[in-house]
Amino acid sequence: MPAMDDTDRIRGVVGGALSLKTLGRFVSMIGLEQGSVVYVVDSQGLLIAHSGGVDVAPGTDMRMQPPVQAALAGKRGTLEFREPGGGKSFLAAHVPITRLRWGVVAAQPVSVAYAAAGQLGRRLLWLTLGFTAVAVALGWGLARTLTGPLIRFAGATKRLGAGDFSVRVTPESQDEVAALALSFNAMAEQLQRRVAEAEVSAHALRESEERVRLIIETSLEGVITMDVRGVITGWNTQAEKMFGWSREEALGRSLAATIIPERDRGAHAGGLKRFLTTGEGPVLNKRIEVMALRRDGGEFPVELAICVIRSGDTVTFSGFVRDLTERKRAEREIEQKTREVVALNERLERRVAERTQQLEAANKELEAFTYTVSHDLKAPLRGMEGFARALQEDYTDRLDETGSRYLGLIQGGARRLGQLIDDLLRYSRLERREMRQEHTPLRPLVESLCDEVAEEIRARGLTVRLDLAVEAIDAEREGLREALANLIGNAVKFSRGDGGTITIGSQQNGGDVVLRVEDTGIGFDMKYHDRIFGIFERLHRQEDFPGTGVGLAIVRKVAERHGGRAWAVSEPGEGSTFYLTLPGSAGEGG
Repeated sequence: MPAMDDTDRIRGVVGGALSLKTLGRFVSMIGLEQGSVVYVVDSQGLLIAHSGGVDVAPGTDMRMQPPVQAALAGKRGTLEFREPGGGKSFLAAHVPITRLRWGVVAAQPVSVAYAAAGQLGRRLLWLTLGFTAVAVALGWGLARTLTGPLIRFAGATKRLGAGDFSVRVTPESQDEVAALALSFNAMAEQLQRRVAEAEVSAHALRESEERVRLIIETSLEGVITMDVRGVITGWNTQAEKMFGWSREEALGRSLAATIIPERDRGAHAGGLKRFLTTGEGPVLNKRIEVMALRRDGGEFPVELAICVIRSGDTVTFSGFVRDLTERKRAEREIEQKTREVVALNERLERRVAERTQQLEAANKELEAFTYTVSHDLKAPLRGMEGFARALQEDYTDRLDETGSRYLGLIQGGARRLGQLIDDLLRYSRLERREMRQEHTPLRPLVESLCDEVAEEIRARGLTVRLDLAVEAIDAEREGLREALANLIGNAVKFSRGDGGTITIGSQQNGGDVVLRVEDTGIGFDMKYHDRIFGIFERLHRQEDFPGTGVGLAIVRKVAERHGGRAWAVSEPGEGSTFYLTLPGSAGEGG
């Protein structure tokens, strides 16, 4: 370098020589961790010296290394790079030696750098001291400017090595030492950040492990783990309760000898051997029911699920065990109750079938008896009526007033008996008649029934009004006719003789049709409601309102045969309304 006087005139030249061999020996003396290296390259990227650990000779072209490229480009800092071909990852600090246009690189495997930041600090200390010596060799003036910063830099590296990752070096110049300080600061900041992230991850991992432990410990199922030797490595609280072994007693014991009945241990050993050979197991990853062994030698049923956990080269088996004792007991009780219920149902079904047959036979006999009696009574009744008529026609002049009255009573009784027999025959035929529904227009049917009692309607001064919102229905036509005839006949019979109104209507109620016959007659007390629909039931004397007490029974029977019902609403002196519901019977059109 030139030596200048006070007038800036060159008076001489100061020169210095650096032995590369000596520099190489100095660099190689720097203490490094295994796999770490410090090397110096010239302006062409050729290796000048290295600390060892690099299987290359001086003069080797190092320009393919990313930190070498960065140093020769005049950049200072740290970076991570991977060896060509997918080799190891390194953390490197690189600085340029601007005056010489050289570059210095300190590289260390990432795993070593983050695990032992202190060692890297000491290496940087050695590196700093080494290049301080180089600077001294280049000139006493240059050395004087580097000594102070390097001492401070050495102190910072010692603190970093002791684990103080917050330490930083303040650059005091623009030379290579300042660049190295910036690189040191960047590396320290990266180490501090990585250590903080590692601490956060470790804390989260500890919390996760604690949660998993609590889940296993509080599980209502026994959780047991086993290694490939068949030795118990995990045993939760529920397993202690279930099998009678404490955790301390169970850990390290053979699983087979602890909870598997002796007769099943061979199968267990065979299954374990098969898994270790093929990696497959017939009972893995499914729920099975087996017998387990308690400490006291008692056996009990369990549900078992076995899963395989692989962590690197380590294989662990996890078993989840549920005690089925109570469930099996409940199942046995249910099975017993089911058998009892089935047996009871069978007995009941037999009794119902027998009773049904008896009722059907009794009904048939009753129907046959009713029909026979009613039919057979017709013949003598006709004879009685005939002789009474003949007696009236041929012997009236021979009968006194009492005899004529007796003859009238005989004729009236014969007529009532005839009407009763006719009603019984109608009721009997209603049961035996086939239930065949037909499309039935209502208006013509109602008008024809009113025509049959038209004379009595006129005699009583009654008005008939039709309110047919539904004009046609599907029903058993003959039964419907009989029911409406009885309701209309009753409305006429129980109306007052001084006029009144009879309303015959129909309306839709959901899928059903409701027929009604309303009158303004004498009405009745609702406490007799159920009674009036019984056969032969009457509320009035024969002399006041003649009848047999069969009509409303026929109305109810027709409703029941259609799956509907018949009922009435009334109040004494305020008239009555009788209803007949026929489910799902609305027809189309009229």
